[in-house]
Amino acid sequence: MPPSEKKLCHFLKGEEKQSKNFPNTLKSFCQAAIYTTEHFDNVELSQALVEYRIGKIKSYSIASDNLARVSQPTVNVLNHFEFYVTATNASRPQSNLAAAFKPVCDQHFFTKFKACFYQDKTQTKKLTSNTIRFELNTLLTQHKWSLGEIILLKWFIHKSHSCASSTLKQYHASLTRRWLHLGQDRDFSQIDAESLEHIYETTIDKIEKKHSQEYFAKRLKDLHSFSVFKGYLPEISVHYFHQDITQRHTRAGFIDEALFSALLNHVDQLSDLNNDEKGCLKSLCLISYRCGLRLSELMKLQLKNIELSDIGWINIRDNKYGSNKTASSLRKVPLYPLLLEHETDIIKQHLSQKKLLNKAPASLNADQLRSKYLG
Repeated sequence: MPPSEKKLCHFLKGEEKQSKNFPNTLKSFCQAAIYTTEHFDNVELSQALVEYRIGKIKSYSIASDNLARVSQPTVNVLNHFEFYVTATNASRPQSNLAAAFKPVCDQHFFTKFKACFYQDKTQTKKLTSNTIRFELNTLLTQHKWSLGEIILLKWFIHKSHSCASSTLKQYHASLTRRWLHLGQDRDFSQIDAESLEHIYETTIDKIEKKHSQEYFAKRLKDLHSFSVFKGYLPEISVHYFHQDITQRHTRAGFIDEALFSALLNHVDQLSDLNNDEKGCLKSLCLISYRCGLRLSELMKLQLKNIELSDIGWINIRDNKYGSNKTASSLRKVPLYPLLLEHETDIIKQHLSQKKLLNKAPASLNADQLRSKYLG
C-alpha cells in the first residue's frame, strides 16, 4: 500500500521537517520545489513543463485518434501518386469568399458603424434594439465591405433580436475597435485556423484588466461561432475556447514517427515531381516536423535564415515573403541537432543545390511548390 501524502511529505523534508520555512503539504512542497530547482546552477528545466506545473498553462488529454496510434501505429497505403492533384484538392473551401468582399477594412467604417448605436440629439424617442437593427441593415447595404466588417455587422444584427440597446452598446464598446483592428491589414477570407488562434490570443493578451479580458473573450467566442456557422471563418481547436478563455493552454497531439516516415516515403513515389522537387518537399516536411515551424514560417524561410554552422540555427524573421504572427514567434531554432543522420543528408543536399542555383538570397522552397502548394 503506498504511503499517504502526509508521510511522503515528511520523508521528503527529512531533517528539515520541523523548519517553519518548509511547506506543510505534499502539493505545496512539490510546487515550491519547482521554483527552488530552477535557481540551481547547471540545471535545465523545460520552460513549457514548468509553466504547466505551476498552472500558468493548462493542457488536455491526447486526442482519441492520437491515442489509438500509440498502441496500433499502422499506416494505410495511399493509392494516388500525383502531388499537384493532392495539393489542389487540399485547398481551403473558403477561398471563393475573396471575390465577394473587399480585401481590407474601410477607414471610415468605424465612424458610420458607431453612429448606429447613438441617437441624434434632436430625437426624443428612446433608442431601441429595433432602431439599431434598422440602422445596421441600412449600413450593410450601402457599400461593399470587407469580410471582417460584414461579420461584425451581421453579428450585431443577429444579437439585436435578443439583446437590449444598452447591451448592444456594451458589446460595441468592448468588441468593435479590437475586431476592426484585427482585420485592418489582413484578409479574413484567406486566413487559416492556426493563424486565427494566434491573432485571437495576441489580442486578448493586450487587454490589461482581467475583467475586461474575460468580457471581450466571451464576446469574441460568440462572434467566432457565428462566423463559423455562416461559413465565413474556419473552425479552430475545440479546446481553444475552454472554460477560462483568457487562460493559456497547450494542445496535446502528435504525429508519430511511423506516420511521418510513411509521409517521406510517399514523397519518393510522387510521379509528377522530379528529384530536386522531391528533395525540396522532404526538406520542408523535415524542418516543420523536427523544428516545429508553422506553414507560414516555412513559406517565408530563406537560405540566409539558416546559419552556416554545425548547429544550423534557423532564424525566424520577417521578410518580403511574410511576417511573424506574434513577437514571441521571433526566435532561433537549432536544425541539425534535431535531425536523424539520413535526414541531415537530405536537407544538406537540398541546401547545397539551392545555393548553387541562386546567387542572391532565395526562398528555401522551390518556386513551383511555393506557388501551387505553399502559396
